[in-house]
Amino acid sequence: MSYLLAPALETLRAQFDQKFPNRSRASDGWIGDAAHRAQGSASDHNPWVVIDGQAYVTALDITNHPAIGLDLNAFTDQLQVACRDQGENRLKYAIHRALLMDTRPQFRPYQWTPSNGHWEHAHFSVHSDRRLLDPRPWNIPMLTGTSAPAPAPAPAPKPTVPAWPLPAGHWFGDWRGPNAQHGGAPGAQYDWERPHIRAIQVKLQQLGLAPGHAGWADGRWDPPTTDAMAAFQRKYRPNQTTIWGKCYSDDWAHLFSL
Repeated sequence: MSYLLAPALETLRAQFDQKFPNRSRASDGWIGDAAHRAQGSASDHNPWVVIDGQAYVTALDITNHPAIGLDLNAFTDQLQVACRDQGENRLKYAIHRALLMDTRPQFRPYQWTPSNGHWEHAHFSVHSDRRLLDPRPWNIPMLTGTSAPAPAPAPAPKPTVPAWPLPAGHWFGDWRGPNAQHGGAPGAQYDWERPHIRAIQVKLQQLGLAPGHAGWADGRWDPPTTDAMAAFQRKYRPNQTTIWGKCYSDDWAHLFSL
């Protein structure tokens, strides 16, 4: 059976080409290679979706090219807003710089969560239903030229950065991690960690990157805290971060300087 790229993604690629005609295509792709084919329907780069007798590939990779304005870190943030707040319903998920934003209810929708790879490009997957046939242009400011929402003003005055409380080579992260990873695990021997973790959580709440309800900042590092730290790194440290969702000394200094 012959296969096609999903029309929704054909439109997206055409919009990138029109807006950035000289963009790099070094990491572009849509049809899967042998490694993808071995994954079968687990990879959207394979033509496993069939609608009205036609097979479709439901994934597209677009190369990052910030030097000409094609900054996919900014683009995927705009895409997140379009899907979460503006009714764009074709996207299933996007991955860029080892972070994934899924739109499906069962996968913590519209949050950036640690994933894998995709450093040189962004991966876009559309839903495997008739939405993939929708060829309307994607209403994303980077592609349409409309203004993006203004960022929230930074809080002032800037607080004093507290001293880094951990030994060299240690960091804060999920409490189920290795000995060098401090997460406020159960047990009295970890009581000293929890005020520091609570301070991180409160700061993430103040920045609007974590749930604001009372009791969320509980001094234990669990998956929602990992997600909130990854959101902070994505917003404030996208080019300095290689391991998402953990707090190292440089993350600490940046977080508490805001």
